[in-house]
Amino acid sequence: MLLLVLLTLAAVPAADPCASVLPPAVLTAATNAYPGFRVVRGSDYSAEDLGYAKEDGFPCPGIASSDVDGDGTADFAFFLLSAKGAALLVSARIPPGSSIRIGMLMDFGRRGLGRSFVHPLDSGKYADMYAADSGPDDFTPDPGRVRGHTSRRPGFGAGTMEASEIAFFFTGRRWVHLWLSD
Repeated sequence: MLLLVLLTLAAVPAADPCASVLPPAVLTAATNAYPGFRVVRGSDYSAEDLGYAKEDGFPCPGIASSDVDGDGTADFAFFLLSAKGAALLVSARIPPGSSIRIGMLMDFGRRGLGRSFVHPLDSGKYADMYAADSGPDDFTPDPGRVRGHTSRRPGFGAGTMEASEIAFFFTGRRWVHLWLSD
């Protein structure tokens, strides 16, 4: 009898650490805005990467929350994945008295999620690593990319573990980004 109980407990899958991070309304808005995509799951990451995120105080490396627009309501950045391996970093802002605003922050390509992460960034002064004279390469402008940004509100940092990180800040009108590491 004890063996049967132990086997039954072993067969029960562990709860997904990403499943409860997003409010249901955000999950619905995101999947409606991006049909064919699903929100990142804990099973998209190795146990090691989940452990590192948990050590840093984040239950899921692919979902982060912070009040980026200063309205007192948590906003989110998270990865959506397609069946073909495309990974999008999207934001969900929840203005009081308004519908959820879903928008793409960056297309991470068809390499799949791999070791991609997102986490809250503190407010402050940030500079694009390529904008400095001592930067590794020339600054190449693209839509929303800035040489530097001073933010009074927090933002999000996203990238690939042990490789790159890009900062994203909401200015009140639009999102801007800059490379912190590559």
